[in-house]
Amino acid sequence: MPLPSRQRLEAQLYRARLSSDDFTEASEYLSKFSATGDDVVKRGLLTAAIVSYCRPFTKNDGGAGGAATSQLSVNPAKLFTPGEQELHKTLLSLRREVVAHTGYDRKPVKRLKGSESGFTMSGKLFDLLSETIDLSLFATMCGALKSHCFDTMMDLNRKIVEADNAP
Repeated sequence: MPLPSRQRLEAQLYRARLSSDDFTEASEYLSKFSATGDDVVKRGLLTAAIVSYCRPFTKNDGGAGGAATSQLSVNPAKLFTPGEQELHKTLLSLRREVVAHTGYDRKPVKRLKGSESGFTMSGKLFDLLSETIDLSLFATMCGALKSHCFDTMMDLNRKIVEADNAP
């Protein structure tokens, strides 16, 4: 059953706020990234930034009664330059294939030989730091998405007020 109009507007407003918080979190992780820092820390910060950034673009729990929509309503093609769109796709792919899940194609393993007492395997390690991610562009995209969320929240609030004041 679809939500009534005002409730739907509020659900979109709440997702926009949650998404804004996610982009702020991603920005904070990126701001702590140092090219000269420890690789383990850099991997952790980059992983956290990617997870935070991608949350609004994946299906989320909207809460009891659908208090929030499951995804942010945004069209990256309208918001981003072609280079930013490419990085956006890369980040979503990394989240799906490496960061949040373990995709076999990114980390293939194979049993080479074995006996009852043991076996040998080969595997390909994946290092997130080997990816060519323009961190400055990534941070810029977080800022653009935070601005989009702010504009969306202002627009949705205006529509809610209009709905409340309608005869």
